[in-house]
Amino acid sequence: MAASYAWFLVLGSVFLVNLMKTLLPSISAFFSRLVQKDAEQESEMSSSLSSGGVGITCWLVVCNKVVSLGLHAVS
Repeated sequence: MAASYAWFLVLGSVFLVNLMKTLLPSISAFFSRLVQKDAEQESEMSSSLSSGGVGITCWLVVCNKVVSLGLHAVS
């Protein structure tokens, strides 16, 4: 009885590892697109706020990044 559970555990682990190997490129592409989009927004914000000083620009960029990641996780 215990041996059959061990085989199911092994087969399940092999299945999960193969599934992750299959899905890893698409997950990686998704996150790279997300980061690239955020980097473009940060670049636009920093260029438009160049008159408010470096400190406030960095603070706004960080806040924008945190809010966008939080909203993306919720939606």
